[in-house]
Amino acid sequence: MNDLYNEHDRLGPVFTAQYLTDCSGCDEPICPGEDARSDGQSSWVHADDQCERAVTGAPHRDRPAAIACTRCFQLPASNGACGCDS
Repeated sequence: MNDLYNEHDRLGPVFTAQYLTDCSGCDEPICPGEDARSDGQSSWVHADDQCERAVTGAPHRDRPAAIACTRCFQLPASNGACGCDS
């Protein structure tokens, strides 16, 4: 079945953005010319591993699920601190 949405991660197909818009997976905007996708929740997300994992909570192939910091994209350490926590 060739659906618009991937059943596994609920994200839409990858397309090239034509307008500046917010990304629901990070603090950076999606700029014209960048790859983007629907986040399945009426917003848009960068079509990259970091942002897609942030909105789906899907684990990386070799790691358990964890939500990356939207400022530094670091996964939290066991104490909950990320790369931008000082």
